[in-house]
Amino acid sequence: MGLDMKGRRKKIALGFITGILSPFLLFLILYLNSDVDTHFYTYVSKTISTLYFLPLMKLALLINLAPFMVAMYLNRLLFARGILMSTFLYALLFILKYFSNGL
Repeated sequence: MGLDMKGRRKKIALGFITGILSPFLLFLILYLNSDVDTHFYTYVSKTISTLYFLPLMKLALLINLAPFMVAMYLNRLLFARGILMSTFLYALLFILKYFSNGL
């Protein structure tokens, strides 16, 4: 009853995409709740260029915890693995950004 390699990759990829998109959903929610009169792209680029980005990335990494925990509860381990991979990617970006700002 095992999955073939293509099915395994598809489940991991779906989890990875979910893990990549959930922080963007957070950015969109914050943008819609803010009183900024700029476009979304400008809002995101200004956020990335300020020190406000680092706490926001921490929150974005925590956002991935929700779908990860649901996947683990439902025993969707390959999907959870994809979410975990995307979270590690975000963590790597966070570390690179953190050290580029000179601590």
